[in-house]
Amino acid sequence: RFGSNTGGVDVLGAILKKYWSIDVGTGVFLLNMLVIAASAALFDLETALFTLVCIYATAELTNRWAAGFNREKAIFIISEESEKIGDAIMESLHRGVTYLEGRGGFLQEKKDVAFVVVSLTQLARVKAICDCCDKNAFLIIANASEVRGRGFSRERILYQFAQRREMIEAREKEKDGE
Repeated sequence: RFGSNTGGVDVLGAILKKYWSIDVGTGVFLLNMLVIAASAALFDLETALFTLVCIYATAELTNRWAAGFNREKAIFIISEESEKIGDAIMESLHRGVTYLEGRGGFLQEKKDVAFVVVSLTQLARVKAICDCCDKNAFLIIANASEVRGRGFSRERILYQFAQRREMIEAREKEKDGE
């Protein structure tokens, strides 16, 4: 996570990460697999398999450690009530929501999409909000391991919703030329 390593094969894993975006743990696992395959003639199959399981577990732990344990969830919400859902998310979770315009592939109809990134602990609340506002909402939930910016950086800023309304009104007046 901080650009350092323990030496040995980890150096090659860091190089794979830098130039080909292969996770360090995965790169080390692949390189160690080559070593195990080359030395399989020296050991019995059982020892080779136990070694393989051990280096796989180490690779997974390395990947999780390097990515950080605070995995976030990226959620696309496709609903006729996207703005209502988005407002509820901003109001109760203090997370920003981005509205996207979509088009269904099958019938080519316009689709309203809300996009939000939340912490794992907030995921259940987003699902509950969606169920409350639109039982037919279509959700796509994906892992997001590198989230940066307002609301996710060290200096987390909570939205000031009283000011939010004023800011929206001021922007509307600016557009209308007042």
